[in-house]
Amino acid sequence: MDFSIFKYEKSRLSFATIRKWLLSYVSILLIPIVFSLYVYAEAEQIIRKEINAANALKLSQIQTIIDKRMTDVISLSLQLAWNPTLESILYRGYPLDASGRFAVNKLQRDLKLYRVANGYIDDIYIYLHNSRMIVTSATSYDIQLLETELEGIEKLSARQLIDLSGRSFQYYFNTMTVYAGTANERQTVSCALTLPVSKVDAPSATMVVMLDHATFLDEVMQRQGFDQGALMIIDESDHILCSTRQDNLFTSLTYMSVDNQMVSTMDLEETPYVVSSIQSAVNAWKYVYALPANVFLEKVEYLKRLVISSILVCLLIGVAVSFLFTRRNYKPLRSLVSSLPVRGRHEHATLDEYALIRETIESAVSEKNKVRQMLDAQAATIRSSLVARIVKGKPIANTNLADVSGDGQMTWLSDRFCVLLFYIENTSPLLANPNGEQKNDADLIRFIITNVAEELLNEHHLVLFSDVDDLLTGLVNIGTDQSYSARDLAEIAAQVQTFLSTSFQLSLTIAVSSIHTTLAGSAQCYAEAREALEYRLVLGPEQLLLYEDLDRPATTYAYSIEDEQKLLNAIKAGDLALTRQIAEDVFARHFRQQPISVEIARCLVFDLTGTLLKALNSVGPLEEEGKLFLESLNPANRLAASGTLADLQTEFLALAEAVCQFAGQNASNKGQKIAQRVIEVVQKRYADENLSSTGIADIFGLSGPYVAKMFKDQTGQSLPDYISKVRVEHAKSLLAASTDNLETIALKAGFSNKNSLIRVFKKLTGVTPGQFRDMSL
Repeated sequence: MDFSIFKYEKSRLSFATIRKWLLSYVSILLIPIVFSLYVYAEAEQIIRKEINAANALKLSQIQTIIDKRMTDVISLSLQLAWNPTLESILYRGYPLDASGRFAVNKLQRDLKLYRVANGYIDDIYIYLHNSRMIVTSATSYDIQLLETELEGIEKLSARQLIDLSGRSFQYYFNTMTVYAGTANERQTVSCALTLPVSKVDAPSATMVVMLDHATFLDEVMQRQGFDQGALMIIDESDHILCSTRQDNLFTSLTYMSVDNQMVSTMDLEETPYVVSSIQSAVNAWKYVYALPANVFLEKVEYLKRLVISSILVCLLIGVAVSFLFTRRNYKPLRSLVSSLPVRGRHEHATLDEYALIRETIESAVSEKNKVRQMLDAQAATIRSSLVARIVKGKPIANTNLADVSGDGQMTWLSDRFCVLLFYIENTSPLLANPNGEQKNDADLIRFIITNVAEELLNEHHLVLFSDVDDLLTGLVNIGTDQSYSARDLAEIAAQVQTFLSTSFQLSLTIAVSSIHTTLAGSAQCYAEAREALEYRLVLGPEQLLLYEDLDRPATTYAYSIEDEQKLLNAIKAGDLALTRQIAEDVFARHFRQQPISVEIARCLVFDLTGTLLKALNSVGPLEEEGKLFLESLNPANRLAASGTLADLQTEFLALAEAVCQFAGQNASNKGQKIAQRVIEVVQKRYADENLSSTGIADIFGLSGPYVAKMFKDQTGQSLPDYISKVRVEHAKSLLAASTDNLETIALKAGFSNKNSLIRVFKKLTGVTPGQFRDMSL
């Protein structure tokens, strides 16, 4: 780092700047004192919000865990409900025959398999109403046996199953009293389901999935962060499913007394608690967390002590080190700025280092986003690029379609290929805005065409689209049917054309090539389709052009030197009628009597246009006005944009008319325009001491003698004399209005020195510049 620069900046800032910095630091240190009272007042609310947010997060975690388990139970219940063995015995009556008993035995094994595979399941009970059979993962028996011999031994009683069988429900979660041994009862969570699922109103069986209480809820109980408070889960029947407290803390709480996602203060066992709750997303359970209110006060007092001590320490230490920081704070900032790229620095301006750092970071982020967008765009255009290279006949390193298909599954159907070219004649009226103006939404039009074509073509073939030479190009891989021809493909193209015309008012011309084998033959397909599309100029718009059906017209034209000379003379004479007659004779001979190909027609029209340019140049050199006229005429683009041969003929006749009019006007006022433009240049550039006839002529692209002669013919004076007069007039203005010396005035007026000014000034005015200034005073 260059410390001399730092010293210079420091000395330039002086002690006033240091005092300002020091005052700024001290002011910052005083802010905590100013807001200390506010901090004290708001401390309790801040802590309350933080603890509530933490409690809500903890409850949300608990909700996620339990809801996930319940969702798993529902999924398992559905799997069991659609078990083929279970469905086969749902409607069997009592008693079961041998096949029914065999099915029950098989169902029992299935239930055991489900219970073993899902550790959180305690047991599964299925009560078959019609056969009065109960099937568990361990055994099966009659409901009457459960009512007598097995009462108090099995986990569920007959009365519980009979009560459930009289109700219709889906995924009913509830707490149930089960037997853990003889006369030992405990509470557990179960999920009941009426079978079959599709006939809830007419149940034939009831399934009860009993959950292992320890496995299902112990993970919740073991969650950290609940040691300061108490957590419980309560259902809509006010049953407490589980609780982290073994005492009677939650006995006074009911399901309706805790609002979902609300925080309230309640007295539990004569102790104030802050109670938070959240409801399950699967059923109506609520998860409740109670935190003693004194926890809030303890943290608030701690925060107050911390704030006061921090303020005192900051004041004591801050005052001592503020001056040191003021002197040293610029060093790391300067080092950081020096490490930045040179681009964007303003060395000769007042530096704002933070703005420079921000600008550099924003520039880096912007560049990164641009690179990312480019990579995303590349991924979307790989397939289009592949199609473009194939039809252009360019070498391709990898022609495996699966590598560029996106899903990795697309492959070529056969080795037969064809190309379709879509030429859009007009945009759809559906794209017009409320004012009736067309919107240029090429992407939307392309989307419509490609989707319709893919829908019809991909039924038996594979079509890939790309924009090639500003034309929507479809590479069609013919299906496996070897009898399929290009004419069959043209029929599908006709359906696309008709559908787009009737449904979207899109007018298209579609060119269809012949079918070629191998992927390399696609380049020939594209060339054929382009050749077919050229015949749109002959046949008109909205055509379906099949390459195999094209006629081959004449490939030469007859435009003799004699015809060209006649046309030249007519244009130079400004005879529009004769010009039109000669041109129409040439068009009739080639377009109607003996039709020519599209390429030859273009050559003929451009040859005729060349005659127009020759005529325009023969009137006189193409000066600036002539060049502007030629640019506004824009013959090449106008002819290239012609859609048909009739359009070519119309555009050429319009060009011929414009050239005839220009040639007639140019002959009469050319000299006057040159003189006027010379005057404008002299008035603008008189201060240039190198201004001369040759220099002015170079501006127009003409010769010096030609410009000088035209100027004298129009004004009656030579161009050098006019330049001298203009300079003397400006010298007069400077002599009368300023106190500059003669040397300065001479240079401002365009003279090389004061002697040249004196000589020319006296020659034109009869007095010297000094005498003129004296007379002007």
